[in-house]
Formats: sequence, structure tokens, C-alpha cells
Amino acid sequence: MSEFGSQGKRVICTQLQQHNNGGGLFLIHSALPPPVPSLLEGDGWAELRKQLREFTHATQVELEKERSQLLARAMVAEEQVAELQEYVDKHLVRYKQEIVRMHKLLGTDGSRELSAGASAIPVLLMSQRNLNKEV
Repeated sequence: MSEFGSQGKRVICTQLQQHNNGGGLFLIHSALPPPVPSLLEGDGWAELRKQLREFTHATQVELEKERSQLLARAMVAEEQVAELQEYVDKHLVRYKQEIVRMHKLLGTDGSRELSAGASAIPVLLMSQRNLNKEV
């Protein structure tokens, strides 16, 4: 490990010398920006805290606005779902009654199911003929 450390030191020294002599780019990059002296003073920290407070407040206001819009949309969607469910329930009963009535007209009990090869077209044609005779 100390061998790697000494190699690292040599690389850094070489890069510093190249940089100081104006030869090539300085290849050492820091993940953090260089410290700004004014931020390290009391006024700098106060300004940073002020900016952070403003940012969090603006973000909170924006998120609360979005939340209220989403809640309003959710309420409207729930009302629409309830109305549609009521419509389906109401008309499903009517459709079931109509199917039972048509089965009675055909003289079937409705329990007969079509086989895989049977076609529904003759049944539909028969029911249309029966309805026409009734009228």
C-alpha cells in the first residue's frame, strides 16, 4: 500500500510540475468545487441558509399546489367512476331482463349454450323473425 502511495505522490508531483511549467493540462479534478472564502465566513453561511430556506419554501409551495390539483382530479375521477358504475348496474339489469324476455319468445330457457361449431346467426335471425311477427 505504501508503494501505491509513493507512486500516487510521484504522479501528482509530475502533474504539478507540468502545470507549473505550462506544459499540458492539469489532470487532477476534485469532486468538490474549491472552497470560496466568503462562504466560510459568517455572512456567507447566513446567505447560504437564506437561499436554502427560500428554495425549500418555493419547493414546498409548488408541491402543495400540485397535491391539491391531484386531489381535485382524484375526486372528479371518483365521482365519474361512481356515476358509470351506477349506469352499468342500472342498464345491466334492463339488458338481463330483455335477454330473458327474448328467450321466452324463442321458447328456450336460456340455459342452452352454443356448441363450439354452432353459429349464433340462425338464433339471431330467428329472434328477429319472432320480433317481426309480434309487431
